[in-house]
This record gives sequence, C-alpha cells and structure tokens, in this order.
Amino acid sequence: MALSSDQVAYMLMDLNPLRVQKVDGLSHLEAFDVRATLNRVFGFGGWCEEAQSPPELMYEQETKTKKGDAAYRVAYRAHRRLIVNLGDGDFAWYDGSAVGESTMPTYKRGDCHDMAIKTAESQALKRCAMNLGTQFGLSLYRKGSTMDVVRVVLAPGQHTGSPVASPTRAVEPSETATGTRGTPSLAEAARGAADEAIQVLVDQGLLTPGSEIPQPELPKEE
Repeated sequence: MALSSDQVAYMLMDLNPLRVQKVDGLSHLEAFDVRATLNRVFGFGGWCEEAQSPPELMYEQETKTKKGDAAYRVAYRAHRRLIVNLGDGDFAWYDGSAVGESTMPTYKRGDCHDMAIKTAESQALKRCAMNLGTQFGLSLYRKGSTMDVVRVVLAPGQHTGSPVASPTRAVEPSETATGTRGTPSLAEAARGAADEAIQVLVDQGLLTPGSEIPQPELPKEE
C-alpha cells in the first residue's frame, strides 16, 4: 500500500467534535461530511462507489402524516461498495448495506421512494467508509467517542504515531502548534509505532508494564 505519511497521520487523528451530529441520542457523521473527507484524504477521483445490486423495496405502506393527511411510508435496502485508490495500482474496497425509510403525503409518492433510496444508499456508504477509521466515524461506535481508536498502524509503509488533535478542530497533517510539522524520520516513526503497540498490549492486559520484551534472534550474516 502506498498511502503517504500525511494521509496516515490525518486518519489517525482524533475526530473533530464539530463534525459529529446526534439523532435520537446516537452520534453519527453526515453523508456529505464523509464524502468530503474521502475527497480530502484520497483526492478528487481517488475513490468511487458502486451498487452491489439494485435497491430493494422492503415495503410501501399507507399511513397518515402527523396532521392526519393520507401518506405513504416506504423503505428500501441498499448494498454499496466503496473503492479507494491506494496508489501504485493498489485499490481497497469495502462493502456495506443499510435500510432507508421515508414518509410523505400521497401526492409526493415518487419523492417518498426517492428519499428512501437516497437515505439507504448514504447510510450504506457510511458503513463502508467506517472501515477506514476514526475520521470516517469508527470511533463513534465506542459510545460516541471522538478519540482515535486505531492509535497505531503496523503495516509496512504506514508506521506512525498518533498525532494530537485540537478538541475543537481537527489539525491538518501539515500543522503543529507552531505552524508546521515535518514528516518524522523513519527511526522516530518506528519508535512511535513500537511504543503505541506496547501500550495497546498493556491496555489489553497482555503485557505487564515494565516487563522485558523478548527480542527476536536475527539471522547471522554469512
């Protein structure tokens, strides 16, 4: 995978609380915000979505509006796939499904179907993007937390520590408190990744703080 250090650093930031919306007590990101973040991280034309199958009509029911007027309640299920360009000819894809519902007066029957489809497709896309980490809403599944839950990535070429984000604004990859932040050296990134990995093991009870970590035996040069 060929993600840049700036891309990885941005994706490991805490989520900006100003991006989070709440509906019925549940935290979520708006679909437009997720699309904007995909553009920000992967660039224009660096990602796309496609339908895995046509939207499925689950039901269409006659009902009434809150004012007592005749109306329709419609629900669709959508199956979407998100494809992102990782560079160097590599791509990653994520699948997601969701249900969208809409209720409108009978004279807006067509709009009711349209809204239900769009809602289902938007929710499905957000479920796809959630696999890309905190900046795409993953942390919100942890009781609405905005703190990064990935913390460290050990994949080759993606070693980096978790940068500190402002509690009111996500810091851009090129920023620091003094104005700019350079790309960390390979040694610094490796040390940061190792420290983060050790802390994860300690948090999970798999390692005792202060215990010696066994070092692998390296092959001898002939």
